[in-house]
Amino acid sequence: MNTNYYSNYFEAKDAMRIADIVRKSNGVAEKALQLTGNMAKAITKSDKALRRARAAEDVNLHELAAIFFARYAELIGVGSVEVRRMRRSVRPARRAA
Repeated sequence: MNTNYYSNYFEAKDAMRIADIVRKSNGVAEKALQLTGNMAKAITKSDKALRRARAAEDVNLHELAAIFFARYAELIGVGSVEVRRMRRSVRPARRAA
């Protein structure tokens, strides 16, 4: 059973693409950001950009997710403030210790 919070919000293919970025970057953050930017630029459908952002958030790759969220915002024509609100609305609530 998959217990990831975002698993209902993205497809296995999206998670695979994020894993591909991590694998191809070999732990080099700049390379991961470059690959993510290239992938985001190629996306033409807003739902795909949002799914990729959620997949990246699911594995705590927030900088990569921000790139996909920015592309999502560009595709739907909203500003960065609205995207930040959307990101907060899809994050899981923090658990009390």
